[in-house]
Amino acid sequence: MKSCGMMDGSSGTRSVRLRGLSVALMLLSTCAYTDCADYNVMVEFGQTALLPCECPSNRPWFLLWRKVGGGPVLVRYNREEDGKEDIEIAAEYLNRTELRLLTGYCFLELHNVQRSDKGLYKCHHYISPELIDIIYLQVTESSSALSVSIQPKVYKIPSGEDVTIPCRFTPQAADVQLQVRWRAFPNVLGDPEIITFTSPNTIKVESKYKGRATLDHNIPRGKADLQLQRVMRADTRVYMCTVEVLNEDKDAVSDMTRLVVLDPPPDVSEVNVCLKR
Repeated sequence: MKSCGMMDGSSGTRSVRLRGLSVALMLLSTCAYTDCADYNVMVEFGQTALLPCECPSNRPWFLLWRKVGGGPVLVRYNREEDGKEDIEIAAEYLNRTELRLLTGYCFLELHNVQRSDKGLYKCHHYISPELIDIIYLQVTESSSALSVSIQPKVYKIPSGEDVTIPCRFTPQAADVQLQVRWRAFPNVLGDPEIITFTSPNTIKVESKYKGRATLDHNIPRGKADLQLQRVMRADTRVYMCTVEVLNEDKDAVSDMTRLVVLDPPPDVSEVNVCLKR
């Protein structure tokens, strides 16, 4: 949905190498091959890619995910006015493709990415006006000595409670300068990165998260855990931990997890009072 200029191979493009779930962080302002790309996703062979697509909220809509240049529709999704949902996935993509729906976004998740998965993907909403996102998926060989892992892939936490999301990465030599960044996706206007660590020992917490976000870290041992206090429904998002070796011409390495904030359980005393009445 973004305007595109001529491809120069570098202008307007920022991508990251991800182990595990992968997602674009920046919009492309270039054209890939013959089509324009709104997002650029880079993933290693055999890993999982998460392709982003903006979706309308709280309204009936019809969505198609397909690969540009031929082939079947990967995913067909329809939501009726009564809330009934229908999803169809192409036979060759069964067991390795999912549609992930979050507020404002509908991600296409590809597991066990193959070299043949490389290319342009189109997310098309048949609403008025029509919306189209173009995503370029680049598949690379595993070449980085740096790895990042977050487990598990989903956290379900009651509203008002605290949560610690662990980020583990390959320890580096003591003289290596690292930067570790925690951020949430999809990004919200005015909602920047959550917290950033930069060697040797600088931690920056963004203003919106001050007093609520901390970093439990032991960088020499490969630990940089995000701690969020008093989570709220707005914290239901995808969280990404990105580790980058500074002063080296290498891609950053990331992994992600989802946080789902649940409604708090009812107060037992209030329930008992209601029952007595």
